[in-house]
Amino acid sequence: MIGHGCGRLLSANRLVFGLMFGWAVASTSIVWAAAPKPEEKKIPPPEDLVRETADGLNLAFTYYPSAEGKEAVPVVLLHMFKGKRSDYRDLALYLQQIGHAVVVPDLRGHGESTKFRNGATIDANKMAASEFNNMWLLDMEAIKGFLWRENNEGRCNLNRLCVVGAEMGASIALAFAAQDWAIRGAANTYPFYGPRQLGAFTKGVVLLSPPLQFKNISTTAAIRRLEQTTRVADGPAIPAERIAFLILVGGESSDAKKDADRIESMLKRYHPEPEGENKKEKKTFFYGVLATQLQGTKLLGVRE
Repeated sequence: MIGHGCGRLLSANRLVFGLMFGWAVASTSIVWAAAPKPEEKKIPPPEDLVRETADGLNLAFTYYPSAEGKEAVPVVLLHMFKGKRSDYRDLALYLQQIGHAVVVPDLRGHGESTKFRNGATIDANKMAASEFNNMWLLDMEAIKGFLWRENNEGRCNLNRLCVVGAEMGASIALAFAAQDWAIRGAANTYPFYGPRQLGAFTKGVVLLSPPLQFKNISTTAAIRRLEQTTRVADGPAIPAERIAFLILVGGESSDAKKDADRIESMLKRYHPEPEGENKKEKKTFFYGVLATQLQGTKLLGVRE
């Protein structure tokens, strides 16, 4: 079934595309909008790039530039444990086609992100627990830095950032979102992006089969950080209220659904069902349960 009142039977792809990436995201609020119609604009080809992280890792990623310029919503797609960036190729191409600027990295120890500047290597199967934290601390900071450059060049709007994660990637997405909202004003610790804003760029998060715990990354701890009041340009804010969420899980795996149910219960209270007119346009929280045992990126091929 598809949760929360979606009456039509949709594939997981369409649910993700229609519910999440059609959102036009303002600097401090989310507004529903239909997915943009492709115009007759030349779509730039994907680019395979490498960016060095703060600890010297050569982080490999593919960038799918948008033809929409400053209006483009940047989307970061994070793979599963032992996955790779090519797992998202079809999704990335689709999102690029409808106007988004898409970044898909090989997280450290995966794919082509296995070598450091000093010649050392890293393997997902042998990584220390701390390296998983470095995915959201260092790998994602490098990606955010890249998108900041694209923002300054007028090729996307970083203040509309959406992050998608599958299983391990979902844990990384939530931990990064919490970090992103926590660093505003910490100019002595983090890179300074512009005269006023250091963080709080993340406005949408998609979680595909999110676990409560992956290695040493606690989803509960990330959500607790998102529950803490922070100060943004328009005053105090609770990040969990300012970020739109979509959770998707295969309902025939009791363990995966149990974790997803728990995460839903923690986040949903910050997104009460809208009342009055234009309910659909005001909705900022979605939970989808598909009739399958498949999880993570494999959900993207499931049809209900």
